[in-house]
Amino acid sequence: MVIWKTKDIEMMDFEGTSDVFIKSFFDPDQDYSTDTHYRCQTGTASFNWRKNIPLKSKEGEYILTIQAWDWDLIGSNQIIGECQVDLGPLMSDSVLTDKVQSMNNNYF
Repeated sequence: MVIWKTKDIEMMDFEGTSDVFIKSFFDPDQDYSTDTHYRCQTGTASFNWRKNIPLKSKEGEYILTIQAWDWDLIGSNQIIGECQVDLGPLMSDSVLTDKVQSMNNNYF
């Protein structure tokens, strides 16, 4: 999985910024987080984050949850937004063709 940037992130802090990081997971008990883009003022947080996320089997449900969070030094972090992506078709294509598939605009 590669995360490069966000778009139109809501400003959560009182001074009109957000300290954005992204969590992604198939299982909430095994989540993966990016580094934090501090003091984002434009809604476009930038990352250069890569992670191989292990899968338990080639069959099953593959619902990837991606969450944007605002990091806070004092108090608890705030969730900005969340989406869930069904990677089942992508996984099926990968198993059937025995090739690496890429989830991008052209695929869908």
